[in-house]
Amino acid sequence: MSYKSLIKNASAPLLIKIFTALLGFVFNWLLTQQLTSSDFGIVALYQLTLLAIVTLSKFGIDQAFVKLCAINCNVYNIRYFVLVCYTITLFGILFLIQMLVYGIGLFPHLTNNLVFLDLYSHFLLLCCFATSVTTINAGILKGLKHASLFASFNGFVSLTIATLYLLLFKVSSIHETFTILTISLGMSAFLSLCFIARKLPSQYKQLPVSKYTEFTHSTLSFWVAAIVFLVIQQSGSLLLSLHANLQQLGVFIIVIKLASLPSIFLFALNSVLAPKFAAFYNNNQHTLLQKHFEQSQRVLIIIAIIMNILCYGIGSHILALFGEHFREGYEWLCIILIGQSVNLITGPAITLLAMSGNERIHRNISILSGLLTVIIGAVLVTQYGPLGAAITTALAMTLQNTFSYLYVKTRVLNIKHDFTST
Repeated sequence: MSYKSLIKNASAPLLIKIFTALLGFVFNWLLTQQLTSSDFGIVALYQLTLLAIVTLSKFGIDQAFVKLCAINCNVYNIRYFVLVCYTITLFGILFLIQMLVYGIGLFPHLTNNLVFLDLYSHFLLLCCFATSVTTINAGILKGLKHASLFASFNGFVSLTIATLYLLLFKVSSIHETFTILTISLGMSAFLSLCFIARKLPSQYKQLPVSKYTEFTHSTLSFWVAAIVFLVIQQSGSLLLSLHANLQQLGVFIIVIKLASLPSIFLFALNSVLAPKFAAFYNNNQHTLLQKHFEQSQRVLIIIAIIMNILCYGIGSHILALFGEHFREGYEWLCIILIGQSVNLITGPAITLLAMSGNERIHRNISILSGLLTVIIGAVLVTQYGPLGAAITTALAMTLQNTFSYLYVKTRVLNIKHDFTST
């Protein structure tokens, strides 16, 4: 497959991802205009809590379904197995929410910002289950090679519904906001179920026991990877929720979203490079592998420079669109952008690591980076608040990407076994 074909195939999911990011900013901007600073902070913390619960309760099922569906859907009937996975996820959510409510009562001095969750736990339950169902269905659609549908059900559908409501009507309370989130996530889950019912092939042959065992092993690896990814990406926000006031937390969440915009370009490039890296490595085409790695790195360095100039130049003005007090997050934005620059410059290293049979190394690097992040964050966030959270977030991205880059340069790209690069 040529670069032109790869780019063409990736263009629709990429555009959906870009529109999803834009919708996310519009949605959050509308909320900042319609809610008080403290109420917006509560909504931001609610979304962060939802993300953490869903990540933990899915047990890696969504990613495991990608492989299962890609290989077995034309042979075996997995419809009942999907329902079983929905049920497992629901019990996981119920357990985690119950533990969260219990923890709020047990440690009120540490969970002061989370007290509202006790009052709105029913909303949290519905939102978490709807999000989990949608995410699992998105994984199934990805495995069935419906890339655009996969991208659509990764936030685009629910954000479109919620944003349209905010544009047509106004919210004046947290209760109304949670109601909108519940409805939009529920509608997204329902639509994804409709597509699953239509796209999932109906076969008479049931999955053998060996396939269930293989699926379970896959979920464990994906679950660990998802938890570590959550820690690395959101550790600053999670730790900050225990120490900062709700207004600062709301500002920090917007800063994180703004700082993550450059990663869209990394997503686009990786979607093109991943199959190339896999083919070159498996075919022992070392010269081509190194050439594409270096070329992609140069492209990402240029993008990093341009995005940094833009964000450093107009970042404060963009933050001010959400409210004048959001300008205080400019310093945090500048710090996190350092980590994002490392993420862009070394970005292809993680992709190459995953595509060259080094998944275990990638997992171990992620776990090590996650542990260091938690230790560093526990100290910095306690001492410096949002500034410490920004430093923690930047360090988390820097550590994981630097470790991966060093391994790739010294081990993967240092193997001279190119026999078919001509």
